[in-house]
Amino acid sequence: MASSSSSSLSRVVVKSSDNNLFVVNKKVASQSQLLKQCIDNMEEKGTNDVILIPLSNVTSNILTLVLEYCEKHADFADDDNNNQELKQWDHEFLKKFDYATLNSLTMAADYMVTKSLLNLCCQFIADSIKDLTVQQIRQIFDIKNDFTPQEEADIKNENAWAFR
Repeated sequence: MASSSSSSLSRVVVKSSDNNLFVVNKKVASQSQLLKQCIDNMEEKGTNDVILIPLSNVTSNILTLVLEYCEKHADFADDDNNNQELKQWDHEFLKKFDYATLNSLTMAADYMVTKSLLNLCCQFIADSIKDLTVQQIRQIFDIKNDFTPQEEADIKNENAWAFR
């Protein structure tokens, strides 16, 4: 149970892997289960100090995007009436990024346990590659084809249903 002295805590400081600091509203930070758990742990200890949460796997560029997403979702957390508006914002938010940024954003969402962003990114990527060829997907994600032509032909024959 959090102490009454910690109830005044309204902001935390998040440190990116490239040592940039972000002052984040507690409600926004709580969109990430990782950050929420850190906040809850500090509040249980009764600390009133500024909470510094280092994120060793997230660069400042990507953290900025995660926090932008979290801020928007925190704003809508108590308003079920604008669900369609939020879905539209989510789509517009993601469609402006290239695949490398989407991949980094997905990894950050996973690391920070921001499930709604993780699910959104995964679905967005899946939707955007669903009609692409294997070669196009390999090119997008820089996946090396380490099959010989014969091995690849065998796989295509064994799984013809997947290559229609």
